[in-house]
Amino acid sequence: MKTCLIYSPDGVDLDNAINLIHFYKRLGFRTFFSDVLVNADVLALLRAKDEPIDTAGCDFSLIHIYDYVGWNYDAAIRSFDYSKTFICCTTEERRQEIIEGLDFPEDHIRIAFMHVEISVWTHKVNPVKYETVHIGNYKPIPEGDIIQDRFVHILEKYKVHVWGRRWNEKLNSDRYYGVLGLFSVTNIYSQSKFALGLMYPFQRKVTFSNRFWIASLCGCPLISEKGLYTKKLPGVIETDYTDGDYEQIINEIVIDREQLRQEAIAFWEKENEATLSYLKPSFNLVKRRKYSLSYRLRVYKLQMRNRRRILYHKSFVFNLMKKLRP
Repeated sequence: MKTCLIYSPDGVDLDNAINLIHFYKRLGFRTFFSDVLVNADVLALLRAKDEPIDTAGCDFSLIHIYDYVGWNYDAAIRSFDYSKTFICCTTEERRQEIIEGLDFPEDHIRIAFMHVEISVWTHKVNPVKYETVHIGNYKPIPEGDIIQDRFVHILEKYKVHVWGRRWNEKLNSDRYYGVLGLFSVTNIYSQSKFALGLMYPFQRKVTFSNRFWIASLCGCPLISEKGLYTKKLPGVIETDYTDGDYEQIINEIVIDREQLRQEAIAFWEKENEATLSYLKPSFNLVKRRKYSLSYRLRVYKLQMRNRRRILYHKSFVFNLMKKLRP
């Protein structure tokens, strides 16, 4: 039995956990996610912070770090044996900082996107029900951000359909519907002419958010402020969120939604293959171990807990509750 733990010290993003469960399962690993460290052959680390990680009691043969949030996580990297640590990074600048600042082996860190399980997140294109939507939480930015100010103005003025947390105090719109269940997101995007997106200021030069891949896989173009990847990812339309620029986009740009969906599928198939090609040789570090019955039972229980959580997010009751406004 070979095992893989998906772990985050800041809480596991369920959509990314689902992507990685499929990725590692396909490679022969019994994969599970947990909010506490559990021994496993492979540790897949998400949302690492600039804080040490105490791995006492764990003996990981291989560590994969997925850098997609845009934070500094040097202290977390120092917690591991570099010889068995591999990093998927999003910028060459950050890659060089880690190589030079931590004396990290350059062949163990590469620009590579986390695996996207296309079959889970793509959706057939449906007739347009919503002209414009935004699915995402309001972002508290203490220092303020002119792009976010314009963005909130656009949501209000142009009556964009909005789902997410913390919007009830920011919008007077009757088109704010509260939190949307994770597995309802693709259905909304598949019925939308345009989606609107916004990144944290620190993310714009280093990464992108999940809506950048989910929307396009459903045939929905994404309007977003300029960022490092907004020209590379399929279906992204750059804007400064001024009224004139926004109106020009929604009134003049016409997208073949099914063609976009196919382009997104092809794009992520290629990126998935590149990530697999980078990480696959590292699995040679994993040797088959003999695990005790108690450990096998613990892994089984964690897998069952994971499945219950995923099924709950798919359930009618969960999605009905999310329709209620906070």
